[in-house]
Amino acid sequence: MSLDIGFASDLGVTPELIQKFYQNEWKRKIALSDNNFYSWQFINPPKNEKKDSCVVAIRKGKILGVMGLNKRDFILSNTLYRGAELTTWVVAEDNLKGGVGAKILHFILKKFDVLIGMGISEDALSIYLRSGFRYLNSIPRFVKIIDAEKMLQLSDCTDYAKKIIKKKLTEPEKYSYEMLSWRNEKSAPSISGNHFVRNLDHLIWRYEDHPYFDYKTFKVKLPSKQSEYIYVVLREEVTQDIRIIHIIDILGDESGYLTALKFAEFYAIENFFWAVDCFSTFGGLNKYLISQGWLSCVDDFYISVPYLFHPLEIRNPPTTSLIYWSRHNFDDMCDISQLYITKQDADLDRPTIFNIGDAKLKT
Repeated sequence: MSLDIGFASDLGVTPELIQKFYQNEWKRKIALSDNNFYSWQFINPPKNEKKDSCVVAIRKGKILGVMGLNKRDFILSNTLYRGAELTTWVVAEDNLKGGVGAKILHFILKKFDVLIGMGISEDALSIYLRSGFRYLNSIPRFVKIIDAEKMLQLSDCTDYAKKIIKKKLTEPEKYSYEMLSWRNEKSAPSISGNHFVRNLDHLIWRYEDHPYFDYKTFKVKLPSKQSEYIYVVLREEVTQDIRIIHIIDILGDESGYLTALKFAEFYAIENFFWAVDCFSTFGGLNKYLISQGWLSCVDDFYISVPYLFHPLEIRNPPTTSLIYWSRHNFDDMCDISQLYITKQDADLDRPTIFNIGDAKLKT
């Protein structure tokens, strides 16, 4: 009995059928059950051209497996390649031993030159590794504690940690900045390293067209340069349990990274947030996170801060994993210190069903 594998739009598989499949086969209810979010995630991204890019495996009209996928160009070794972000891969419970998952992945491998995914399950990892992917157990996550008293109440930590974290913060520098809309910009800032393309179409879709999350983009003037700026994208997480700011992305020349981090700290203090966090694989940014005393959720064993916020949850491991593959320049792809991945990529900043339940649809 033949198995058809392809992009959902090409096979005539509707979003409603895929959403129902996720609801039946995913172990918990996820945001993709929401029509607005599903359309934003898989149909509306610029490279998807209003077509559902999820890859599905069907037999006699029945879905046996799905890989969530966003088409997104990738720059590797200064060369533009066809790339894709992989998310929410699931195979029907009664077909787990039929090789459906591997066949979906092999279809995708033929279509793209660079593939990246996050939050990899143990079952999926074995298929990825057999298919030539490489694996990073923990995407580096760093946290700057602003309000030690409040954050310590929410964290698992040793007495040793309390002495370190309660060290008094220095008075932050003040910065010249403005909020902006990407729709009003003429071009997108540059990005260092090997990275997914962040052109204006992508930035507008990613930050301004999101149906639920409210992102703020700041254009921050570099103190030592008259006409140069660094761009910082933040998302505020405010619940009855916590007030934290996420650095979603930093765009611009590496010379502005230190300013970007100090601005985020300044903004958090000015607006009474308890902490700031930042996910980053890029060595050029991480060196400043470390030198400025941000806590590493991977290496600083003496404290575990919340990882999820709806509801509040401390996780072990304390961050999420990464898989990556490229057809060309694989040695360069495997240099993680040159891979620029932040919370903006793939589904690292996806809302939970609790977020959506509490949020109003943006208009």
